[in-house]
Amino acid sequence: MGWEGIKFIRRVLIVDDNYNNRLILKDMLSLKGIDSMEAENGVDALSLLSHRHGFDVVLMDYHMPQMNGLQAVQQIRNSFNPRLRNIPIILLHSSSDDELVFEACQNLCINYHLLKPIKLQNIYYTLSQLHQKEHRIAAARRGDDNLATVNLPLSILIVEDNLVNMLLAKTIVRRLLPNATIHTAENGSEGVRFCELMLPGLIFMDIQMPVMNGYEATESIRALEKGVRIPIIALTAGTLASERNRCFEAGIDDIITKPFVEENILWMVNKWVQ
Repeated sequence: MGWEGIKFIRRVLIVDDNYNNRLILKDMLSLKGIDSMEAENGVDALSLLSHRHGFDVVLMDYHMPQMNGLQAVQQIRNSFNPRLRNIPIILLHSSSDDELVFEACQNLCINYHLLKPIKLQNIYYTLSQLHQKEHRIAAARRGDDNLATVNLPLSILIVEDNLVNMLLAKTIVRRLLPNATIHTAENGSEGVRFCELMLPGLIFMDIQMPVMNGYEATESIRALEKGVRIPIIALTAGTLASERNRCFEAGIDDIITKPFVEENILWMVNKWVQ
């Protein structure tokens, strides 16, 4: 499943006011031999982080009383202690928080965000990617937003049946990644056929398409992978939690909601391109 990087994660702080949620996450981590500690609110989390060393990452719930997850992250990022200030953070949230979460992830240098309920494969994959993203997060803190997008000889596949959306996506990607090779497909079936010949480094996948939709295409592409997982980013106008959950169940890594803008694609490229 491409979880080799999870061996770098040995100790995690779980922050959630819901006992059952903390227990589930703790059990998930223990299956991989990962030690964890728990905090039921942001204040307790800050205290633990200030007095205990050795946490590799913080799993931070967004909805908590007194101090919500974003407020807690703000305190962490403003800490005078560089060890605490730079700790990797994964935000756990519901689909209704998407717009706020997206903006906060950029402003607060949150490494990843995961949609609840958390699935086993999603948390493992996200944890496994953390050590590969550290140099990009550090660059973002320096204000070097384009570090991961400059001069990358990347192969990108855009699967989109709407010609206007296709042109917009191609224009934005070409501006962000002038050295990238951009391939296109007008439906999921064409996208799968392309991947049978060559696996790209990144895929932007429309969901609602004729012939073969984005869910089916993603599942077929995942079956073609051999040891290397291709980041697949969904392009969707849907905002329902059921649709978003179906994206993740199909194997999609992340989602951009239409109409998409340059900042959204820049964030996704910095987040997922290795």
